[in-house]
Amino acid sequence: MISWSEPSYLADWRVAIVGAVRVGYVAPPVKPGDLWQWCAWFSPKGFPARGNVADEDQARAAVSEAWQSFMAGAGLHLARRDDRPWLRVRLPMPPSVWDLYTGWGENRRLSKVYKKWRTDAGWYIKPPPAPVSQPFDIVIAMKRPHGLMDVDNRIKPVLDCLQHYKVIRNDNQCESAAIRWQADLEHECIAEVRECLQPSLLPGGDP
Repeated sequence: MISWSEPSYLADWRVAIVGAVRVGYVAPPVKPGDLWQWCAWFSPKGFPARGNVADEDQARAAVSEAWQSFMAGAGLHLARRDDRPWLRVRLPMPPSVWDLYTGWGENRRLSKVYKKWRTDAGWYIKPPPAPVSQPFDIVIAMKRPHGLMDVDNRIKPVLDCLQHYKVIRNDNQCESAAIRWQADLEHECIAEVRECLQPSLLPGGDP
């Protein structure tokens, strides 16, 4: 999305800016009867695109069109920046997924290891006023105690625990999960949750 600088004086350039990059400008007529000038510093041809038009709106539109043509030609698109805050939860080091249950079939039940961990986790968790009830993303970071631990089998206990303490409504609403070891972490485990900007667009998902 292009934003425009405000002119410092009547004949000053109106500079087109995308993020922190200046991508072009429009310049008012030097004398009555002259045309507005426009210039886009990026174009599919590899050199600036320029032109003259009757008014400022047309000049800005020409710069915008040249910029969009450059982006399309380069196969680029602007990513939407998401500055919404994440809901942060501190947890003790989660157990492995292999330690969550004991027994099989009708005798399958939560293990003592997992029950204790979930109880301990409750001392750290301050549930939000209402659980996250929309599709969400989660990022989990953990301080690795030794090199023999697998990172991937720690996701389920975290999600189950957040559901148990009503941080999230249901862990089946998780759209994506990222998990990593982080040496300089301030706590054994930190999970951050944020509602997705839009529902899943996978086939069969809600539109």
